[in-house]
Amino acid sequence: MSKLVLRTLTRALASAVLALTVSATPGEAQVLSVGVGSSLYDSDGFCLGTEAALSGLRVGVSGGAIGGSIAYNNEDWPWPRPPGGGGGSALVVPGFAGSLQAGSQQNFFMTRGEAIQGVFEVYPLGLSENLRENFATVRRYVTPFVGVGVMIASDGDPAAATQARPLPTYGVKGGTDFLVTYGGAVHLPTGRAGLRLMVQVRGNTLFARGIELIGPAGDRIDAGNQTLTWGEWLVGINIGT
Repeated sequence: MSKLVLRTLTRALASAVLALTVSATPGEAQVLSVGVGSSLYDSDGFCLGTEAALSGLRVGVSGGAIGGSIAYNNEDWPWPRPPGGGGGSALVVPGFAGSLQAGSQQNFFMTRGEAIQGVFEVYPLGLSENLRENFATVRRYVTPFVGVGVMIASDGDPAAATQARPLPTYGVKGGTDFLVTYGGAVHLPTGRAGLRLMVQVRGNTLFARGIELIGPAGDRIDAGNQTLTWGEWLVGINIGT
């Protein structure tokens, strides 16, 4: 999937999510959130990825019980497991990679492209008038959520072996896969009306289907269907009431 296609899909997905979010919450105050952060997961040394300190950007709109968000991810989520080996771990457990056996090492590196997410979110504490009244104070500072959506990834770039990197690099073929997300956000007042600081922790479960690894000679490795799970932290601001 080319970067031009990815940008086009990003604009279309953003327009759809934000339009449906606004129309689905009539009468509710709209809150815009913007945050940056990074992913949390373990990975193997033979996988090549981003070295950026901040690898994700998320923009969302919420109101009452329903919201939506669009996120950009700079190649920073768990690696698929190559056939016959341990592959990248999909566990959010620090130090887990140290427990992998040496046999999990593959005879190639892997690389992949950037991705976007489009997610529809539900906020349980706002689902009914009774919940909104009973948790009015909590909702000002804490917002748990669950959501469903898709993640669209571009292709990785295969490369032949070099003197500096003696193994070939296989690119993970991009695609569109179903995503479930869940977590919560904490909102802190700044002293300015309508502006709050935000700290968000989010879990993601991606149901990747038909994963393919493309070699520098055009050869393909079928990695099958896999479920990848990782965490994500974000810091940013909320604008609204």
